[in-house]
Amino acid sequence: MGACLEPGRLARWSSGSRSGGALAGDATAAPIEGGADRLGRALPDVAGSLRYNADMSTTDNPIANRVARIKAGDDPQSLGRLHSGYAILANQQPDAVRGCCMLLPDPTPAHLTDLDHAGRAQFLTDLALLGEAVREATGCARVNYLILCNQTPWLHGHVVPRYESEAPEKFRLDPFAAYDFPSARQADASGADRELHGRIRSALERLTTAGERRPWADLI
Repeated sequence: MGACLEPGRLARWSSGSRSGGALAGDATAAPIEGGADRLGRALPDVAGSLRYNADMSTTDNPIANRVARIKAGDDPQSLGRLHSGYAILANQQPDAVRGCCMLLPDPTPAHLTDLDHAGRAQFLTDLALLGEAVREATGCARVNYLILCNQTPWLHGHVVPRYESEAPEKFRLDPFAAYDFPSARQADASGADRELHGRIRSALERLTTAGERRPWADLI
């Protein structure tokens, strides 16, 4: 993968406790995401089960914990480092929209607007780059980009491929309204999803390297 620029510096953000959510370090806690949003739409398990080695520290920020796991080499779903953070194959892979991915920023603020302008631009550029890689690797008709952060209140982005093979009434909906993500098949980057993971990773590496030569790359 081509060399990455340093991610934009944070203007302001807090890693203090968030009310109303289970702590990532609580062994009895349920997965951080899942269930439904205020509209009753099923939401994915973003952070996963958050199982870490006993000597690995955790915080109440599950996205930061996931990034720590990637840095420790303990996350087979990792697709690689981008300028603003890490791309991963998402935990849930509904059959109709297989190839779902996520971008986890590093460092991890609560809001996109907690980043300075350069950091915001870089995160959104990287999210689009990940979507470009997913589209190239899957041949999907469209890519949906979502930044929700309602259940897990720390910045992260979703990239969901959409296919012409989907039922028309499903295709018109946003993916979390159309499909039951919490009940979907779990990603297996070392097994069933190995080839898919490899295709997305290869596309991302190629696009990242090509991006270093694009005129706008020096402007971010």
